[in-house]
Amino acid sequence: MRTPRKQTGPKRPKARSLKIQPFIRISRWSRTTVPELTLCGKWLEDFGFEAESRVLVFTYKNRLVIKPDKEG
Repeated sequence: MRTPRKQTGPKRPKARSLKIQPFIRISRWSRTTVPELTLCGKWLEDFGFEAESRVLVFTYKNRLVIKPDKEG
């Protein structure tokens, strides 16, 4: 009789689908809607992002790359 395999839990996907939310900036003279993206979760810590730390954001055509800032 074989020993049952230990379940390690569901694997997390390498890509995450998130929704860009509208954020309304209001000043005395205008009201502007801009895109906003919020990332949170234990998975960020698993990839080296710690609370209170800084990040670097690189922009490319249709792509954002976010890396922990080791010097900050």
